[in-house]
Amino acid sequence: MKIEELFPEADPGVIPFGSRLVVQIRSVPEKTQSGIWLGAQTKEAEKWNTQVAKVISLGPVAFRDRKSLEPWPEGNWAEVGDFVRVPAFGGDKIEVVVGDRKILFVIFEDTDIVAKITGDPTKGSATF
Repeated sequence: MKIEELFPEADPGVIPFGSRLVVQIRSVPEKTQSGIWLGAQTKEAEKWNTQVAKVISLGPVAFRDRKSLEPWPEGNWAEVGDFVRVPAFGGDKIEVVVGDRKILFVIFEDTDIVAKITGDPTKGSATF
């Protein structure tokens, strides 16, 4: 799958406050790489359970000390455009319809981000 298919251009219609960030959850393809079409139930389950996301925007104090507002000593854990792992549950979910597709965005606290993906963000799911 191409990155543009899994993370299509879409505007979430929100700007995060404070220490939050907006991520776009990886879209579920219509079929597996081997050509097997995924059923509606499988696609729906995969959409809500995927943990791969693209950072879309950062709140003004994301990755900063909450009292002093100084940047964290280790710097930002992620920047806009980075691919990250996020919890499967939690966050404030937003679905945006673009054409015939529903794109899922989630707002998380900066401390909820699990890891930065350094490999291929198109991989890593059992149904692909």
